[in-house]
Amino acid sequence: MRVCFFSDNLPPMRCGVGDYVSNLAKNISKDNEIYFATFTKRSNEKNVFVLRKNNYVKELINHVKKSDIDLVHFHIAYSITKNPILNLSYFRSVKILMKLGIKVVVTFHQFPNKDISRGLAYSINKNFSIKLINKVRYFVDYYFGKLYSRGIKYVDYVYVVDPKYIELISGVRNKAKISVLPVPSNIEKAKYTEEEMKIFKEKIGFKSTKDYISFFGMLYQEKGFEDILEIIRKTDYHLLYIGSLKFDNLYRKSLEKLINEYHIKDKIISTDYLTQNEVGMALQLGVASIFPFINGYSSKNGSVNAALTQGVFTITTTLDKNELGYDKRKNICFVEPHDVNSMIDAIQKYREIRITPKRGNLTSWEDVASRHVAIYRELLEEK
Repeated sequence: MRVCFFSDNLPPMRCGVGDYVSNLAKNISKDNEIYFATFTKRSNEKNVFVLRKNNYVKELINHVKKSDIDLVHFHIAYSITKNPILNLSYFRSVKILMKLGIKVVVTFHQFPNKDISRGLAYSINKNFSIKLINKVRYFVDYYFGKLYSRGIKYVDYVYVVDPKYIELISGVRNKAKISVLPVPSNIEKAKYTEEEMKIFKEKIGFKSTKDYISFFGMLYQEKGFEDILEIIRKTDYHLLYIGSLKFDNLYRKSLEKLINEYHIKDKIISTDYLTQNEVGMALQLGVASIFPFINGYSSKNGSVNAALTQGVFTITTTLDKNELGYDKRKNICFVEPHDVNSMIDAIQKYREIRITPKRGNLTSWEDVASRHVAIYRELLEEK
């Protein structure tokens, strides 16, 4: 079958959704012909349709017709910082494709979530401007959530990466066509020699005499990064930030202010951009990886899965009281959001533990690919 994936970005552009689409394509391309539609002018993939944003609906339809595509799979990540109107126009494409008899699948990697907006508006960040923005964001997310839900009725099948999104999708008659599919790790278990690790430590400025906690991912307010800074302030631990630590917006500048107020700048290493294998190596250097999400961990958080894949002790948050505590199968400890003292206690108690994750405890790309192929075939048989 001929499948076309639509994604705003593709590798080498740094984008979690683009990485997801690329990995999915690799795992289903053996017996299927894969095409891509994107706004990214530079891509590592073959069979790529590069679309212009101001005319992309017409261009996408033309490409689909010419290449005799059987099924189009949209990968949508809503963000208030992007153009949500552009996201909504995906559904205009869907209506046209439906009339042409082409099957359509949508994966929501990010859905307008008014509950997160509400949580951010009353978070521990004391910056007045940030709080005001989040209160406005609540109403914007609420409105676009309704519009997105309305557009889903034209889609043949919907995947969501977070079970909370099913609750947010309102007014859809046939919810049986919506299912949850957790995000596998884009980072495989790191492979290296002792000499390669030694060179890598020198490259990032890692000091073996210090104990580091690690964090991997982009900095958004939902990530609760203030809690990590509080841990660094209260303890002798240093921070290994895996990525580029840039203070380039209002929220991130508030973090820079906190770092200066806490006098912890010298206790933070920022690795800048790393290869996927180097990310795995960096995660293995920390005594613990910490992800203190304000609204709790969900199956869409690939950064947590990346840490678990390396077998390192991981701490994250949950809103479910029954989930609190240490899970030895995955080597992960769940605490309540903003419970910094419990995070510190967990590091002290479990920091030496390393495990080899068992197949079945973590979602694999093979599992995700097989589920996609099964749904694609089922939909195409309905024609």
